[in-house]
Amino acid sequence: MTRKIGFVGGGQMAEAIIKGLLQSHTATPDMLGVFDTLESRQSYLQQNYQIIPMSMQEVVERSDVLLLGVKPQVMGSVLEHMKEFVAGHLIVTIAAGLPISFYEHGLARYDLGIIRVMPNVAALVQQSATAICRNSHVSDNDFSFVKTLFDAIGITIQLGESQMDAVTALSGSGPAYVFCFVSGLIDAGVKVGLSRDDSKKLVIQTIKGSISMLEERDVHPAILKDQVTSPAGTTASGLHVLDLNGFSGLLISAVENAFQRAKELGE
Repeated sequence: MTRKIGFVGGGQMAEAIIKGLLQSHTATPDMLGVFDTLESRQSYLQQNYQIIPMSMQEVVERSDVLLLGVKPQVMGSVLEHMKEFVAGHLIVTIAAGLPISFYEHGLARYDLGIIRVMPNVAALVQQSATAICRNSHVSDNDFSFVKTLFDAIGITIQLGESQMDAVTALSGSGPAYVFCFVSGLIDAGVKVGLSRDDSKKLVIQTIKGSISMLEERDVHPAILKDQVTSPAGTTASGLHVLDLNGFSGLLISAVENAFQRAKELGE
């Protein structure tokens, strides 16, 4: 990879991407630049990843690819500040909710290649579930290049832009649902007499093993659930309580609400 990548915003997701690119040898520190409004954050990235801190203008001017990692609420002002410097750049955004048209309008440029990306926080351990889409100005070569960047931090799938808010609600917010579920299981173990440490170890390994079964057997989760559930057994009793309280319905409602919020961010 010879293109230089500039990060506008150096938060956790930007750090995850930087870490993945460096660990996979997809990039070297001299190929990367970062701007963040917090000097402490820029110093942290320099100390830990040897990424030289720069001003926004410096990052834009030295980079071929710009990765925008700021919050949706401040993206408009960021685009206003950088729009006079972005001729010929490939724009990649990881902000939730904002459509490609938002960047075209905000930059007052309708000739730039823009790629919208939705990774998740598991990028911090190179296990992100990432979806990407593009506008008509992105060449196949540019798209393949950006996909390679995000393949370095997990798996990447291409979707239409109309599906990106659904991705935000499902896999973007999904880790929080999983952490909530795990926390509840740990608390349940404590309630029935286990130490918190033992409960945590058992729950984490149980989830790891369950995920491995899903990956290796490649069957519907309902089939695996039935294999665990003996007639009149303990699992059947536990599942009965989940069904009575609408466990699946709660998950569906959570994703639906996150989906609606993602749509609101883009309006």
